[in-house]
Amino acid sequence: EAKIHASQLKSRGWEAFYVPATITGKVWYRVSVGLFNNSNSAQAFLKSFMKESGAKSAIITKIVQ
Repeated sequence: EAKIHASQLKSRGWEAFYVPATITGKVWYRVSVGLFNNSNSAQAFLKSFMKESGAKSAIITKIVQ
């Protein structure tokens, strides 16, 4: 599902990808859109993304390795 969703977002012009997350021993996949240099850029993008994409929810989080 995550792969398909990321692909759909890419087809609409957004830089989308999915990453695995292990939660209570089970692997889930999170779909992410965009990489930003700072929080202000991410916040500005979030507002327009929510309006244009029709997404019901989204969060901003720092991705660290």
